[in-house]
Amino acid sequence: MIKYPRLKPLPSSRQTVDAFKGYNHNLRIGAGEFYEMENMTSEDYPVLSVRGRRGMVGQLRNPAYCTGGIYVPGTGLFFSCNEQNRQDEEEGEHGSLYLLTVDGVIKDVHPRLLPGRKSFALMGKTVVIAPDMVRCHIDTQEIWPIRESWEIAQGTVEVKFCDDNGVVYDIHPANFRTTSIGSPTDGTLWMDISGSPTLKQYDAALGQWVGVDDVYIKLIGLGDHNFQQNDSVEISGFYKEGNPWVGKLNGNHTIVYSGHGDLVIDGTLNCYYGQDCSGAPVTIQRKVPDLDFIVESGNRLWGCSNDTNELYACKLGDCRNWNSFQGLSTDSWVGSVGTPGVFTGAIVQSGYPIFYKENGKHKVWPSATGAHQITFNQCSGVEKGSEAGLAVLGGTVFYKSATGICADDGSGPVEISRCLGSETFHNACGVVHDGKYYIEMFDSQEKGHLFVYDIGKKLWHKEQGAFSGCIASGGGSLYIAAGGELLDLTGKTGYLEGPVSWMVQTGDLGLESPDQKYISRLSLRLMLEPGANLEIYAQYDREPVWVKLGQIYGTDLRSFSLPVRPRRCDQLRLKLQGKGMCKIYSITKTMVKGSELS
Repeated sequence: MIKYPRLKPLPSSRQTVDAFKGYNHNLRIGAGEFYEMENMTSEDYPVLSVRGRRGMVGQLRNPAYCTGGIYVPGTGLFFSCNEQNRQDEEEGEHGSLYLLTVDGVIKDVHPRLLPGRKSFALMGKTVVIAPDMVRCHIDTQEIWPIRESWEIAQGTVEVKFCDDNGVVYDIHPANFRTTSIGSPTDGTLWMDISGSPTLKQYDAALGQWVGVDDVYIKLIGLGDHNFQQNDSVEISGFYKEGNPWVGKLNGNHTIVYSGHGDLVIDGTLNCYYGQDCSGAPVTIQRKVPDLDFIVESGNRLWGCSNDTNELYACKLGDCRNWNSFQGLSTDSWVGSVGTPGVFTGAIVQSGYPIFYKENGKHKVWPSATGAHQITFNQCSGVEKGSEAGLAVLGGTVFYKSATGICADDGSGPVEISRCLGSETFHNACGVVHDGKYYIEMFDSQEKGHLFVYDIGKKLWHKEQGAFSGCIASGGGSLYIAAGGELLDLTGKTGYLEGPVSWMVQTGDLGLESPDQKYISRLSLRLMLEPGANLEIYAQYDREPVWVKLGQIYGTDLRSFSLPVRPRRCDQLRLKLQGKGMCKIYSITKTMVKGSELS
């Protein structure tokens, strides 16, 4: 009997990956991670699945670039856009404000804002927009400027004395004097101008002059102004040669009473006075600092200005007044900072306003007495141009720094973006929604990318990018602007898009073993919805082409097993792509040990 030589079977092993850990764009990545990805989600982790379909909410004017937004519960999404003027207007770019109502209607609220990024804050029933410093009523959508300037250039402004309700005191012109009046009758008024002008009234029962405490100045003939009671205003233009008391009408005053065509302010004067404004105009202004970023906390608006390198707070409960300094706990507030560089963003963390620069953050400690304090922590701050990337969840702030994405729970920032690789990004725009941090960024080639960080699972995923500057969460939906469209990423509003195209690409497979092993077989366990498809490709030894290994179509909602046999190679990359809903439960590799040469 002839005995033939028998070949010894090569030892083999199997490795199964059934927990997919998302996006990792680095040279060496772990099992279950993907070097490249598009339109995947962590929603079904550990299963790898495709994101849900988005809703097409409405069309934006073209060309349009969203510059910020804020969602107001019960009202809708206010958002701003940069756009070219309409044909019947002059050429050039400008900003516009829109409202996406809860009924899904886009309303043109205000056709003319400054171009550029906006900072929004909700205070009471108004949305405040910086740097324009205008406020929009959330119910009526009326727009008012916060700063106000009123010039009286015609007619005569009369200055008289009155009480806090604007009732004028009837003082005879001869009773402005340095000495008392002889033989006065009960109720006679005398303006004592021997020192600081003081109004006195004769009391016949006491037989003496009694000081009048309730004395204010009334300005009459101002026209149809918009100033209100308790406004802090700056007045200029009053002048009378030889009478310095008239000049003291200029400066900062608090409006005690506002009437039609007149105002009552604090102060005093040594005579009745009238000024012809045709030759000497009088100006009344409610000034507001030029703020780059604003936030709301403790019923105040807080802001920062790069022009002055200062932090500001409005008067308690009044976003119109930023120069009210009466020694009260409700006063406005200004704080200077000595750190170099420009402010790059602002947010509220656990009730404390935080103002960022690229090299650190300023934290404001509000005080019930009005003695607010500022502390500075040198750390990785917000990158310039990425102010819209700031978002907060449960006391942890997420943002884009100059070196990566950071999470800061108050003890200091920690970088969480190692998985995004070495690519540099800029112009971030982000929001937290349903336990995830969505951040849109642009790479060095100005291509847009949308990354999603699952905060609880600490996983990154990547969705289709090319967005344009506005992302906001509210009403259970997540809104984002993309290519002239306003989208709902949750798909709860608007018209649903078609089947979603998706893709994942592995890193190099087979490098984890020192032995000469190769992959002889791959098995995928997956589920496809009817009409969906999946294609699998292989890249051998970094060759420039991808070789198609197989394809499968979904006929009914059930799981499939797709076996494929790649050719023998040293390094292997896989790419799975398809269209429609797909869930991948596991990928099993059968590894065979080769010879010592290969």
